[in-house]
Amino acid sequence: MIIKIVDYLNSINNISKRILAGVLFLLLDVFFYMVFKNYIFGIFISICIFLVFSEILYFLKNKKTDLLNSQLVEFFTSSIIMLRAGRSIRSIIREYCTWAKEPLKSYLKTLSDELEMNISFDEAVDNFAIKCSNKESLIFSTALKLNNKIGGDLIFIIEKIIETLNENRKLASNAKILTLQSRYSGNIISFLPVAILAMMFIFMNASISRFFSGGVGNICLITGCLLEITGIVIIRKVLGSND
Repeated sequence: MIIKIVDYLNSINNISKRILAGVLFLLLDVFFYMVFKNYIFGIFISICIFLVFSEILYFLKNKKTDLLNSQLVEFFTSSIIMLRAGRSIRSIIREYCTWAKEPLKSYLKTLSDELEMNISFDEAVDNFAIKCSNKESLIFSTALKLNNKIGGDLIFIIEKIIETLNENRKLASNAKILTLQSRYSGNIISFLPVAILAMMFIFMNASISRFFSGGVGNICLITGCLLEITGIVIIRKVLGSND
C-alpha cells in the first residue's frame, strides 16, 4: 500500500502536485483558523504540517529505494546464473516476475508485457528504468540496449552493476547510522516550540488569543514563525547534506 502511494505521488506531474498542495494547504489553514481563532498561527501550523508530511514522504521514498535496490541485487544475481545456463534476457524477465516481490514485480511485469506486445526493446527497458528511478536500473537498461544492438559480455556488465549497488547500499547504511541521532534530535528541537505554542493556545486560549490579537502580538508571532520555519529548513538542509 505504501509503495503504491509513493508510486502514485511520483507519477503526478508538477502542476497537479502544486494544485493538490495548494488545496490541502487552504483546507488546513481554514481548519486551524477555526480551532485557534488566529489566521497567522493557522498559516504557521499549516506550513509545519506540510514540512512534517514532506519528511514522511522522504522517509517512505528512501524505504522504497532501499527495498528496490535489494530486490535488484537478487534479480541481477539470478540473471547471471540464468544467462550462464543459456537463457535469453527476455525469458529471464518473463520467468523472474512470477516469483519476484513488490515493487520490482510490478515493474518487471510491465516490462515483460511491453516486450510481449512488440513494443520496441529500447522503449520497454527505458520505461523500466524510469519506473525504478535509480542509477543502477538506468545502467542496466543501457547495457541491455547495447547488448541487443551490438552484443557484448552482458554478464560482466551485470556483475559490475551488482558491485556498484552493494557499495552504494553500504555507504548509505553507514551515513544513516552516523546521522540517525542528529536527525531525530533535529526534528524534536525543530517542532518542540510549535507543540508548546499549540498547547498554550489550547489551555490558555483567552490570554494567548488576547495577546496575539494586538499589533505587538502579531509582530511577535510573525517574527517567531519566520525564525522557526527558517530554523526547520536549515536543520533539514544540514541533515540532508550528510545523506
